[in-house]
Amino acid sequence: MSRILFKPSPPVLAISLKLYFSPSRTQTYLSSLVSLVSSHPSFPGQLIYIPDFLNLQSCASKHPTSTSRIHYGAQDGHWEDEGAWTGEVSMRSLREVGCAVVELGHAERRRHFGETNEVVAKKCAAAVRNGLVPLLCIGELEQASLEESVQFLKTQLVDVFSTVSPSENLILAYEPVWAIGQPKPAPTSHIVDIGLALRQYLKEEGRGDTVKMLYGGSAGPGLWKEIGRAVDGMFLGRFAHVVRNVEVVMGEMEEGVEEGGRGGDVSSQRSLISMDVTDMRCY
Repeated sequence: MSRILFKPSPPVLAISLKLYFSPSRTQTYLSSLVSLVSSHPSFPGQLIYIPDFLNLQSCASKHPTSTSRIHYGAQDGHWEDEGAWTGEVSMRSLREVGCAVVELGHAERRRHFGETNEVVAKKCAAAVRNGLVPLLCIGELEQASLEESVQFLKTQLVDVFSTVSPSENLILAYEPVWAIGQPKPAPTSHIVDIGLALRQYLKEEGRGDTVKMLYGGSAGPGLWKEIGRAVDGMFLGRFAHVVRNVEVVMGEMEEGVEEGGRGGDVSSQRSLISMDVTDMRCY
C-alpha cells in the first residue's frame, strides 16, 4: 500500500468514476490510463484513480502504484473501524486493499444521504487514524459573492478542523454545487478568488503546509492554465471518461511546469502532494 506524504511536488490530477462504469469498463479504462501514463514519462504530476468499492482491490492489485504510477482512492468510507454497520466499508479495509486517499463529503452524499458536517468530520478522523488522506469535498450551494461563498466553505471546515490535527494532511476539493454537472465549470475568476481566499484562511489556521486544494465541478481541458496559480490540482468527473481529455489536461499541467510554475507565480510558492510508495506500512 502506498502512503501519501506532502512535500514539494507538481500538480495532482484526481479522477472519480462515481457509479458510471461497469467492472469491465473500469478495468479497460484503467488499462488505458496506465498506457497513457507510461507513454508520458515526463508528466510531472500525480494521478489518483477513484473507482467504486467493487473494483478497487482488483484495480490496485492488477496495476499497483509501484509500477503504474497511479494511486488509488475510495469514494467513501465509514467512521468506525469495525462493527455492526451493514453495507459499510471501513477505512482500515480500504487501507489494506491499497487505498491512499478517500473521498469524503461529496455534495451528492450530503444531498442524497443526508451527510452532515459532523458526519463528514468523523469520517475524516477515521481516515487519518487509518493512514489515509481525506479528500474532502466542499462547495457552496448557490452562486454568491466571494465573501458569502468563503463564509459557507468555512462552515464546512470547522468540524473537520476541530477533529483533525493541523499536522495531518488533507486534500480539499473545491466543487461549487451550482457548477457540478454543468456544461462549463465555474468562472475562472471565481475559482481563483476562492482559491486564494482559502489559502489565506488555511494559513491563518496553521494548515498552510498540510492542506492541498483541487478544483472540481465540471472541470476539464482548457481550465488548468487559467486556475493553476491558485489551486494545487484538478478533480475530474465525467470529462475524464474520454481518455483523450485526461491526456490534454496532463499536457496542460506539464506545460505549466515547463514554464516555471503550475500556471502562475502564486501556486509555485506552495508545495504539492507526493506519493511515497516506499512506505508499505498498513494501518
